[in-house]
Amino acid sequence: MLFTAVTSAGSAELVAVSSLVTYDIYRTYVKPAASGRELIRISQIAIIGFGLGMGVLASILFQIGASLQYVYLAMGILIGSAVVPISLSVVWKKTNKTAAMTAAIGGLACGVLAWVSSADILYGQVSIFSTGQNIPLLVGNIVSISTGAAITLLGSLVKPDNFNFNLMKQKILVVDDRIRSIIQHDSDEKVLKGAAQFSYRYGIGLALVLVVAWPLPFYFTGYVFSLGMYQIWVAIAVIWAIAAAAWIVLGPLIEARFGIFEAVKKISAASSLPLWLKIEEGKNNETNLSTKFKDYDVDFKKVLVAVDGSIASLRALNYASQIFDDPSRAKIYILNVIEWTDEDEESVDSVLVNKMEEEGRKMLKSIIISEKRSAYERIVKYGDPGTKIAEIADKLNVEMIVMGSKGLGNTEAEVGHVSAKVLRLTSKPVVLMSRT
Repeated sequence: MLFTAVTSAGSAELVAVSSLVTYDIYRTYVKPAASGRELIRISQIAIIGFGLGMGVLASILFQIGASLQYVYLAMGILIGSAVVPISLSVVWKKTNKTAAMTAAIGGLACGVLAWVSSADILYGQVSIFSTGQNIPLLVGNIVSISTGAAITLLGSLVKPDNFNFNLMKQKILVVDDRIRSIIQHDSDEKVLKGAAQFSYRYGIGLALVLVVAWPLPFYFTGYVFSLGMYQIWVAIAVIWAIAAAAWIVLGPLIEARFGIFEAVKKISAASSLPLWLKIEEGKNNETNLSTKFKDYDVDFKKVLVAVDGSIASLRALNYASQIFDDPSRAKIYILNVIEWTDEDEESVDSVLVNKMEEEGRKMLKSIIISEKRSAYERIVKYGDPGTKIAEIADKLNVEMIVMGSKGLGNTEAEVGHVSAKVLRLTSKPVVLMSRT
C-alpha cells in the first residue's frame, strides 16, 4: 500500500510539473508558437529533470537523517502559504494576481523564518532534532498559512481585480465537440454549479469535523486510548477507507450503467451481425442487387462509403459491396473521418495527425473485406465528418455516397447530424442505411 501510494503521488506530481513547465511557462512565455513535437520534448525534459531532482533531494534528506514524518510535517510550511491564494483565485473574482503571487512567496519566507527561529529559541540550536519538534513546526505552519492569507486578502481589498471566469472557460481547449456543447448548455452548467457548491460545503464541513471537532476534545481532555478504544478507532478508519474506495470504484460504474448496457448491447449486436449479408436466398431468389442494377443498365464507377464503426455504417459497406461486386465496374472508397473541430485544425501537430490517422487505419483494417469484391481504397481524414465526406466525394468525383443514417453518437434522431449535413452540402446521390 505504501509503494502504490508513493508511486501514485509521484506520477501525479510528474504530470503536474510537466504540464506547468510545458504550457504555463514554455508555451506562454518562452515560445508561444511551439509545435506539438517541441512541447512533447519539453515535457519529457521536465519529467526527467524533476525526477532526478527529487531523487537527489530524497538522498540528501535520507543522509542527514530527516524522516518521512519530518518531511510530511514540514510540507505545510513549504506549501501552506499558497493554499489561500490559490483557493481565493478560484472562487473570488476580486483576487489580485500580484498579491496572490507575493503572498505565496512571502508566506513561505515568513513561515521558514518563524520555524527556524522558534527552534533556535526553544532548543538553542537549529538541527533536524530541533526543527522536527511539534512547537516549531506548529509555529511555522501557522505563520506560513496566515501570512499568505493576510497578504492575499489585504492586497485584493486595496487593489481588487475583476477576473472574468467566462473568459477562462473560453480559453480552455476542449477537443471533443460534445463536451463543449455540454459546458455551454445552460441546464448542464446549473447542474455543475450546484455540484460545485455541494462539494465546497461538504468538503469544508467534513474537514472541520475530522480536523477540529473530532480530535480537539481528545487533546484538551488528555484522553489516552485504551486497547479496545484504539481497536475501534482503527476499525472506523479501515471501514472509512474501504467505503471510500468502493464508492470511487463503483460510483462511476453505477452512474454510467445505462451507457455501459447500451455499449454492450451494440457490441453484441455488431459481433453477431454477418459482415457480408446475402440479400436474397432460395432457389427462386438467386439474383442479388448487382444483377438488379445491371438490369437497369446503371454503371457506377466510383462509390464513397463513410464508415465510423457503427452498425449502420457496416451495413452501408455491405450494401455497396453487394451492389458493386464486379471489380471492373466500380471502385469503392472506404472513408473514416476522425472528428475534429474546424477551428482547432491549425493547432494539430503533424505527430498528432499521424497518430490519429494510424488509429483510423487500424479501425478500417479491422473490417474484413472480401478479395472477390470490387477494388477498395481506404482513406482516413480528420476534421468535421459531414464537411469532409462532402469534400472527399467532390474531390474523387464519385457517383454515389453510401453511409449510415446515423452513427455512433446519435441514438434518437432518425437521421444523424453528420448524415443531415452531408445531404445539405453535396449534390451527389446519397444512400442512407439504417441500423436495422
